[in-house]
Amino acid sequence: MLHNTKLTAPKPMGKRPYPTRILTFFLFLTLSLFQVSSTALAASTRPSDVKKAGNGNILVGISGTYEQVSKSKILKRINEIRKEACENGYINPSTKEKLTPSDYVPMKWSSNLEWIAQLRAAECTVYESHTRPNNQSCFSIRHGNEQSWAENLAWNYSGLMAGIEQWYGEKNDWVNQDTSKVTGHYTSLINPNYRYIGLGSFVRSTGGWYGVAGEFSSSANSQNQSKVKGKYVQTMEVSKKNVQKLSLSAPSSIKVKKTKTLSVSCKVAYPGIMGGINTTNAKILKGVTWSSSKPSVLSINSKGKITAKKAGKATISAKVKGMKTLKKTIKVTK
Repeated sequence: MLHNTKLTAPKPMGKRPYPTRILTFFLFLTLSLFQVSSTALAASTRPSDVKKAGNGNILVGISGTYEQVSKSKILKRINEIRKEACENGYINPSTKEKLTPSDYVPMKWSSNLEWIAQLRAAECTVYESHTRPNNQSCFSIRHGNEQSWAENLAWNYSGLMAGIEQWYGEKNDWVNQDTSKVTGHYTSLINPNYRYIGLGSFVRSTGGWYGVAGEFSSSANSQNQSKVKGKYVQTMEVSKKNVQKLSLSAPSSIKVKKTKTLSVSCKVAYPGIMGGINTTNAKILKGVTWSSSKPSVLSINSKGKITAKKAGKATISAKVKGMKTLKKTIKVTK
């Protein structure tokens, strides 16, 4: 298994009906592009690949919706593409010789690659790049002792199956061996060395593009499809340098004996693939230290839950590690 994460120069972009861009790693890590409608707020929290943020990073929650398409439908389409390439004798991306019908190997599903793809689908809506929001390579993710050998990314208005068609849209350029065009997405689909795949599709609750990620490898431990579908808060490790506009979500007053859980909201901003800045709403999940100026009036626990004990006023402080301290005075009434 190769672990090379060296970034080589991007191939020149050809003219296309939609904006497209590719980044090429040693094993064609590729991406394409499009956009979507808004969705409702997320519910359950899905973990990231780390429980504790690294130096200079912080864990945030990104609300959105995971799309799920049956693996049988996904594999049917991908294997149609692979079989077509073999039967028509297209160039093998690995050997540069013509594929033959005997080279056809049907792609199978990987549970661990799917887990990685789902995380990367969410991450790529925040940072439209093969570099993760924590500034690490997409190869840095391991799940179930497995990792991806290659990554395809796409953004569109329709979701996962549309992403596959975006990658397939590069076929003619590969068949014609037009080296001025992007073909890495398509070659990942037809490469006989890649025998397992996992895909994920995510859209932020505030709308924007679906992020679609495809992860490839030559082996897998499990072929079961996950049950992740619908509204989620995706835990994500991001660089503190990209966190902006911290704000404390807290009421101005609360009645005695009532409780409420407070939170720190923020915006996460990264360069967009089409230029400008891509900004995402988020909540700080870990790294906040809570305190009350008068615990006898208004107490607060380590998770930000306040309990009103008696009438009066108290100032709640939320110290975000390595960033700033936010404060708000809350009045407790009978």
